[in-house]
Amino acid sequence: MRVITTILILFGHISFSNTLGLDVMLVSKEKGENQIYYNEFSRNFCNFLCGPDAYKNSEFEQIQKLTDLSLNLFRNYPVNLEPDTSELEYKLYLAEEENNLIKIEQLKNKIKNTVKKWEQNYYLINDGWIKVSDLKELTEKLISKLKEKSIHKALKYNFNWENYFKNEVRKSKDKLSYLDHTLIEDLNSLLKGLEIMSQRGITYVAFSYG
Repeated sequence: MRVITTILILFGHISFSNTLGLDVMLVSKEKGENQIYYNEFSRNFCNFLCGPDAYKNSEFEQIQKLTDLSLNLFRNYPVNLEPDTSELEYKLYLAEEENNLIKIEQLKNKIKNTVKKWEQNYYLINDGWIKVSDLKELTEKLISKLKEKSIHKALKYNFNWENYFKNEVRKSKDKLSYLDHTLIEDLNSLLKGLEIMSQRGITYVAFSYG
């Protein structure tokens, strides 16, 4: 969750994702054109998942306690979602500013080797990736718990979004209705996405933010 944490700290409020378009999507552990994306989630779902990065008593953490469920899987982030070249790229930028040709060539080679190593080891490393079956099981348990209780009445809100936590499943108005999902609707949509992944033989998925 490094990227999300940085964004939320810089802007000081989780509602940043509502104003400037920070979204979450489900991605399969495939590379390039073979990777499957599923993004029918509201931006509040992103707010919910990223809550612990912004608040000490986030709604995410409160729901963990109220439902007596560990929701850690929702917070997993792969160690190898993409090549870790950001620091090298920054150094390359500085070298280019200095017009240091030797350093530029060295850094370009390091970046190339880092990407090559990432590609070679990508399917060998599963740290931070989530098994489709495990996430499906946890999501179903969470939906069941949320339906048992009026969670929205027990939460202490960090900003005005109580309606998101109401136990409501509404009829879709159009193809973009997911933008106004409640939490339960987002979780049902997640189950739909996981089913798509499962049908296509996908074993591992992750949440990606951008």
